[in-house]
Amino acid sequence: MALYGDELKLRGDVNSPLLFTVSLFYLLVGIIAVFSVLKRWPDFTGQVYTLTVIDILFITFIMHAAGGAGSGWGVLLVVAMAGSSLIMSLRAVLFFALFASMIVLGEQFYTQTLIFQPNTSLAQSGMLALVILVVSLSIHLLANKLRESEALAAERGSDLANMVQLTRYVIKQMQTGIVVLNRLDQVHLVNESARHQLGLKGDVEGVALIAVCSELSSRLSVWKTGRPSAKSTFRANEMSIDLLPHFARLGTDHKISGTLIFLDDIAAMAQQAQQLKLASLGQLTASIAHEIRNPLGAISHAGQLLAEAPDLSQSDLRLTEIIRKHALRVNTIVENILQLSRSGQSQPVQINLHDWLVQFVDEFCSDQHLDRTQDIATTFELKTIIVHFDTTQLYQVVWNICHNGLRYSQPGEGAAKLELRVGFTRKSHRAYLDIIDFGPGISTEEIERVFEPFFTKETEGTGLGLYIARGLCEANQARLNYLPAINGGSCFRITFADTRRVLPGI
Repeated sequence: MALYGDELKLRGDVNSPLLFTVSLFYLLVGIIAVFSVLKRWPDFTGQVYTLTVIDILFITFIMHAAGGAGSGWGVLLVVAMAGSSLIMSLRAVLFFALFASMIVLGEQFYTQTLIFQPNTSLAQSGMLALVILVVSLSIHLLANKLRESEALAAERGSDLANMVQLTRYVIKQMQTGIVVLNRLDQVHLVNESARHQLGLKGDVEGVALIAVCSELSSRLSVWKTGRPSAKSTFRANEMSIDLLPHFARLGTDHKISGTLIFLDDIAAMAQQAQQLKLASLGQLTASIAHEIRNPLGAISHAGQLLAEAPDLSQSDLRLTEIIRKHALRVNTIVENILQLSRSGQSQPVQINLHDWLVQFVDEFCSDQHLDRTQDIATTFELKTIIVHFDTTQLYQVVWNICHNGLRYSQPGEGAAKLELRVGFTRKSHRAYLDIIDFGPGISTEEIERVFEPFFTKETEGTGLGLYIARGLCEANQARLNYLPAINGGSCFRITFADTRRVLPGI
């Protein structure tokens, strides 16, 4: 500002040559300080202390040249000390604030006593020194509070970030499907189990739920109305598993809160229910073994002895045959129930379905006296399909269905009696095994009842075969369903568990 010369009017007496010279040197020192900061020499503390001393001295000289404390230039000292107080320790702040105050008072003493300028104000210099001291300490304390608040906020932010990361990890590892929606019903988070259950691929975060899964979106809309039907099961697509949704609101404000959705795999729930059912049935069959089998054996034995009597008429022999026949039937029912109770906990292992089925067909044809190349046709979509199932229980299920199919199958001349077809559904990532016969099929009215216990249309059957087979499938988180065959007949499909999900016992 000294460059303006006499055109610049300041309060008090102005020493223009001194003001120009000090301002010019202050500018040069400032330029040198910029390069020093860029080169980071000396160290940070040395730079702060050096530049603070330079500011105090040069601003005091400028204030003196402009007419002293009354010129108003002393405010620059307050600003300079306030800036330095932000980054210095308390001891350094006190030292430099006292140093600046002494320099200001020294300048006033020098002006009044040595230069003899009585117009300068000692009160203004004292007030300026006091302001420098108070502002420096206040700014330093305020900066400390801000740094403490910043450190606390950073710590809380780190804790929150760790908690969010932990929550995301826990959610992603859960076997239960989890879907988190924002207030606009857009997907905010979805774990791996939910991706498998809904058959999702790619990034769906930020996508509206109705575009991700319309069935689940409709259940959500029903839940928001308060109707209980929102908790009914659904399937994301034709080949997906049955899912049971549970909804919970995130937050208390319905207008801005999101929604948390739990997806329960009905197959897994059915497996647990099946284990409980088998445990209860085990207690029942223990009583049946003691209370029914012994009297039944006595009745059967007595009927055989009675049939050996020489003086029985043909009608009496017919009655003894009825006794023997129905005793055997009751014994078969008891054996089937005992077999169901003995199945116990499944022990799923990894099975190559191609190799296992080839071995099974060889054993089945040998036992049933069938021609391996003509009576049973096998089709494999892939040579290597890995499934998770208890080998003993899978053998029992497939044997039972194949044995039933042989009784009903009526193939054409030279055609196969049974067809076993292995496939893989990429959308749901599930393998399946179709067992197809060429019989009359099952009527629509009977489809829902074929898996009920003791349901049979034959006088010789017990009606427990398919019931046991479905129970064993559910115990391995698989499904057994009936599908009408395209060319007539019946198709029983075993849909295995998703190979990407780890089953208990593997």
